Amino acid sequence: MRLLPILLLISALVLAIATPAAAQTSLRAQDPATASPSAASRRRVLSDEPKAAPRPIRSRHFAFLSDVSDRESKLILDKLETMVGLLERSFGRRQRGVIEGFIVHDLAVWPEGVLTEPLGIEKIKEPAGICFTTVLGPHARAVLYACDDPGIIQHECTHGFCHLTFGGVGPLWLAEGLAELGRWWREKEKGVNVPPVILAHLHAADRPTLAAITAPNQPPSNDWRDYTWRYALCLMLLDNPNYADRFRALAVALMEGQPGVSFESVYGPVGREVGFEFEQFLAHVGNGYRADLTAWPWRAKQRKLAPGGVGRAKVKGAAGWQASGVEVEAGAVYVITAEGTCRMAADAEPTGPEGDGAGRGQLTGALYADFTLTQEIPLGSHTSWIAPADGLLMLRAADAWTELGDNDGTLSITIRRGEAP
Repeated sequence: MRLLPILLLISALVLAIATPAAAQTSLRAQDPATASPSAASRRRVLSDEPKAAPRPIRSRHFAFLSDVSDRESKLILDKLETMVGLLERSFGRRQRGVIEGFIVHDLAVWPEGVLTEPLGIEKIKEPAGICFTTVLGPHARAVLYACDDPGIIQHECTHGFCHLTFGGVGPLWLAEGLAELGRWWREKEKGVNVPPVILAHLHAADRPTLAAITAPNQPPSNDWRDYTWRYALCLMLLDNPNYADRFRALAVALMEGQPGVSFESVYGPVGREVGFEFEQFLAHVGNGYRADLTAWPWRAKQRKLAPGGVGRAKVKGAAGWQASGVEVEAGAVYVITAEGTCRMAADAEPTGPEGDGAGRGQLTGALYADFTLTQEIPLGSHTSWIAPADGLLMLRAADAWTELGDNDGTLSITIRRGEAP
């Protein structure tokens, strides 16, 4: 089959009625390496020389014209197929149809008239990309115009996946948040993996509210800083078990255009909880951070102890803040003892509640009350502690928030309320 005439015909139809999704600008220099050793070895035998003219490249879910090298085309298509697999598993839907379009390394080698959409050409020159989406009767199409940055291509093809699979991309916060997830998701990696510039922006003091991030009818923005907040919110909601099921259902409903559905209608009843966890996420996020290991234990039972009363808890090494089961009272004395070991890295020696020489693994506490968390309190294997305020006693085995994924082990905690001094 001759792919070029077919693509040109599709392009002409699309450009007559296409609605572009928001375009994405390159952060290519900061993209982390993602190739697996086996995939890299397969690509080493391919040529690194860009082509002197565009030719068809394709895989199961994609069909493009491109002048990138054979090696680069294999890398791009491999990444895109991995991304589609991740999206399909996450949302339980298979991509319907093929994403088509143009991936450009050097505009000078492209014949006149092949690239016909002025906005698409401008985006390629930036360098950036855009995905034109259209509906022709019962048939949806997605056509990509992009530079040869794999991250840009993944972002724009996520728009294409959502359009083909669900009929739309949803409101701006969801569309761009999911597209950035598509850009940065990595197979077999559960932790965050993004360039340092994105992490630095997420740690900025001036953070938008949830209402500002998810506000309806926002004007399109090509500013990567806006994309970053949407990415962070979608990542937290999708990976955090407190909100994941609702997020998937919400995303599908919004992309399908179901009436009466919004962020507020789904998360409004737990808005303060979502806001608290999002603030915790932004405070601690870094490469390796896992929202599934740091979910807040909202459903944990808590009780006050009478004088002489005892509470017991288990604290896992591979988790963030965990409930002690005890609600402390200001001025009361609590004797906290701990035993057991945790391993704070895959190749580390087990440590007890005192932790290692650097404090990793040390039993640590904090007080939670009214969606506020105090500073951390070192506890160790035995301490007599006067509660400075009322609140829920939270516990964890101290470790960097980005390094919880390879921890294991459990500490056994006993909390006894003593007599007032």
